[in-house]
Amino acid sequence: MAKKLSKNTIYNIAANQLRELRERGDLETRNNDTEDFLDVSVWSIKKMIEEAYEEGLKEVQKEEGRIIEFNKEIKKKRLWPLEKQEKQICLMCQWFRTLRTI
Repeated sequence: MAKKLSKNTIYNIAANQLRELRERGDLETRNNDTEDFLDVSVWSIKKMIEEAYEEGLKEVQKEEGRIIEFNKEIKKKRLWPLEKQEKQICLMCQWFRTLRTI
């Protein structure tokens, strides 16, 4: 499941497009129609959605990069011991097969 963008990031995206929001200072509900409902142009909404999408995409790419690096580290640290263990298991299987034939 993807992480949500932080409230601060969402506020910054919206504040870049809306002067009223910058003056208001936050995105909290105030239970007051004049403060909770702002006039917003369609192009501002479009721009905010695009910026939020781009920020989310950056976060996903960062997380995928961390996962890839983590997997590389695991492979580096465990590849040789796993190969050695597999060889030992194969030798044990051969030994058991020879025991069954006796």
